Amino acid sequence: MSKGGFSLLMLFFISHLAYSQTFKGFCGTSLEDQAEIKARMLENRANLGHIFASRSGAPTYVPITYHLVAKDDGTGRLKVTKVFENLCKINDVYKDQNIIFYLKNINFINNTFLYDDPSSAFGESYAKQFNSKNRNAINLFCAKIANGGNTDVLAFYTPGSDYLVTGIERGQLNDGYVLGHEIGHFFSLNHTFYGWEGTTYNCNVPTPKSVFYNNQNILVEYVDRAKLLNGNQICKLAADGFCDTPADYNLGFGFNGCNYNLCAKDPDDVPLDPDEKNIMSYFLNCHQYFSQEQKNAIAQDLLSSKRGFLRIPVYNPLPDVASNPIIVEPTNGTFTNYYDKVLMKWQAVPNATHYVIEYGETVISVNPKYLITTRTDTTLTFSPNKKYAWRVFAYNSNSFCNALATPMTFTSGKFNVATNDLNPDVISSHVYATGLNQFNLIINSNHNSEGGFKVFNAEGKLISNQILSINAGENNLTNTVPNQGVYFYQLILGGYTKSGKIIID
Repeated sequence: MSKGGFSLLMLFFISHLAYSQTFKGFCGTSLEDQAEIKARMLENRANLGHIFASRSGAPTYVPITYHLVAKDDGTGRLKVTKVFENLCKINDVYKDQNIIFYLKNINFINNTFLYDDPSSAFGESYAKQFNSKNRNAINLFCAKIANGGNTDVLAFYTPGSDYLVTGIERGQLNDGYVLGHEIGHFFSLNHTFYGWEGTTYNCNVPTPKSVFYNNQNILVEYVDRAKLLNGNQICKLAADGFCDTPADYNLGFGFNGCNYNLCAKDPDDVPLDPDEKNIMSYFLNCHQYFSQEQKNAIAQDLLSSKRGFLRIPVYNPLPDVASNPIIVEPTNGTFTNYYDKVLMKWQAVPNATHYVIEYGETVISVNPKYLITTRTDTTLTFSPNKKYAWRVFAYNSNSFCNALATPMTFTSGKFNVATNDLNPDVISSHVYATGLNQFNLIINSNHNSEGGFKVFNAEGKLISNQILSINAGENNLTNTVPNQGVYFYQLILGGYTKSGKIIID
């Protein structure tokens, strides 16, 4: 991304009518970047001008990879569930173009340089490395901020390296319009007011016919779409190069509302009437759509040779995932006696290819942890005697818009290779291996007692659960396990409990 344009960028607002939150900051796709973007759009127009976005038939599926960046120690990462929420909203923005973005991958990156400042020399270098290794999708890097040198930058597209970056601190992924705007840049769209990013419109000064920036003159648009320059329509050459996006001199900056009625006039002294709802404009709380010519340009870019990597291999969509899994164990309120490992199990969901386990101590709203798996069970390690919340989300690469399930809670086991001898009547217990996948449990007691004896494998899965009836004296019980390895046990006799580990070899 070109850095020179940042100091000239004006305040940028993007938001969605359905959200009360307002996004305040810059779009970091600079004027230099947009000069390159516009050149590609004009080349596509010349080579693929017959392609129109209003095509019928099967949807166009476009792969996208979310790179969730954290510090070196793994902290600060965007919530995985936010990926699904954001991608659903981006698809809402592009649905009238028959474009569906599907999830190619969720990549976890621990890199403090990239997390703290993707625009720094080190951060950019790492982003380029990850981008070059994942050239089978649109690459989106989700870091703490988009630019450490200018924290007002919300997100940007860099055409030279061809990837997207967004910060996460200001809720940039809470709707589909922040990244819908940047994806517009990716697909060859400029700002509707291209050329005015570094110039403030002044009603007291006659409107120029061009804006000078970076040693070049950028033509200023006129209200009259038929106005010619050297026999060519100016609207096809000036600003963003589209005749159905009305002249806009970055008038959304500082304007409160969706019906601009102030003093801006074109060089012919005709009052401007910009399209406040266009996604590539800078109007607050107004964004809703792309123009038809913008859609045509997106379709042309999708079919260009530069975007061939998005079309190979041909994507075959999967049926929708109908629901989220039903939890088998541990269920709500369950107390688990699984040493420090807990078996998490759920029912398979038709058409799901992956499951995300989200979990955290007490609640999952603060610093949750994640595991993505193709299985319907897994064993995780927890601290003993603590309350945890967890849930599972089912998805496949093009079906991920189900509502998140209500978290379930459980309490991890209290035992931790220790003896809690609360009953003086029980004298002692001892476990030792005898070979041949067997071990003996010896209990010495001076009274009769009832209880239980559980055995778990190294993954925390319960493999044996015996009901015990102990007589006064020595009790010698033989147990068999399926294989050699490490096992854990728990003995409960009234108030006496003991747990430990045994190695069968």
